[in-house]
Amino acid sequence: MGQGWLVVNLDKHEVLSEYAAKLGEDLPTGAYSKLANLLARPVGGRTMDRKDLDEKVEEMKDRGSRSPPRSKRNNSSPHNRLTDKTGSRLVSHGAMQKLPKEVLGMIFAGFDEYEDIMRLSLTNTTLFLIGYKCIQKRYMHEIPSWAGDRLICLGEYTDAEDLPEGVFNEEETTGIKQLFVEPDDEDEEEPTCVWDYFRQNGGEFKKAKQFTGAGKDSFKFLRRDLKLKDHGMLEYQLFYYLNKPRPDYSENGTWVLCNLSKREYVDTGAISTLTDKNPRGPFFEGRMTLGEVLVSRICWSTDASTSLVYEGDIHRGAWAGDRFEITTVEKLKPNQAGSQWKNVSDEIVKEMEAIWQGEYGDDWRKRA
Repeated sequence: MGQGWLVVNLDKHEVLSEYAAKLGEDLPTGAYSKLANLLARPVGGRTMDRKDLDEKVEEMKDRGSRSPPRSKRNNSSPHNRLTDKTGSRLVSHGAMQKLPKEVLGMIFAGFDEYEDIMRLSLTNTTLFLIGYKCIQKRYMHEIPSWAGDRLICLGEYTDAEDLPEGVFNEEETTGIKQLFVEPDDEDEEEPTCVWDYFRQNGGEFKKAKQFTGAGKDSFKFLRRDLKLKDHGMLEYQLFYYLNKPRPDYSENGTWVLCNLSKREYVDTGAISTLTDKNPRGPFFEGRMTLGEVLVSRICWSTDASTSLVYEGDIHRGAWAGDRFEITTVEKLKPNQAGSQWKNVSDEIVKEMEAIWQGEYGDDWRKRA
């Protein structure tokens, strides 16, 4: 039937998916694209100044009555309470605005809950800009990351005596080998694969988190406690704007998938040339992303079954268990020993082309 494969973060005891699929089912279909989100380091949160906010206000006014629903809008004015020259009711001049912005920033930073930051941010435009910046900063710290961790795509039939060299630490190696000693009790269940060691020594692998913002609970809280339905359209839409994380990957330069252990990298330009698809920062719209590139290099199993047409030794990945991140090539620097980075894009794109061509034939680019 073939073996299942599981992308494992050995340091965090997390998996990309709780379901172990065959490589032939997942690799050529874009199933590993989420790895790019876990490894890419954003250059920061998107900033906003007063001019940006005024433009956002005008944009929201132009949306008319599409949002919020009619039952949740206050229709006391043509623009739902937007009465000043910018069309915004949020502009006010309370005593709090007389405080230095540094002090206001400290007040926002002192809040533990997103809801409190959002509530104060909706008071007026000055506080909105400071609160927005505070939320963005928190988002950047809370985005889940696998950057710098040991990653491996383990095959179900990996033998305990056949582990990639130098990947597992002494405690892990000893524990895995001890686990595979034949049980004394005939009724004792034998382990089925190397995964069992991590299940017994760290609990079940947890699925990697995907950060989506402060969450639905924040909206329920604000709508209930602030009676958001009684606010105008602008407040309603700005709340959603606050609640949606916007990490910034727009930095100019060539984004690269880096093997930190071997100091090798593959760049998005090479993948773009291969697939005829332009990247958006470190991300691709198609099925061949930096996530698929990574998995093609980190597979490890004693058994060669992959359910792929491709017959290369993908099950003995040259990068299995190494540490990775996605950043821009301009940020790559020699290490303390003066070791330079090596661009291995040509080697990798040849293998990726062979994998996709094996699955889809000469028209493989339409499926990439």
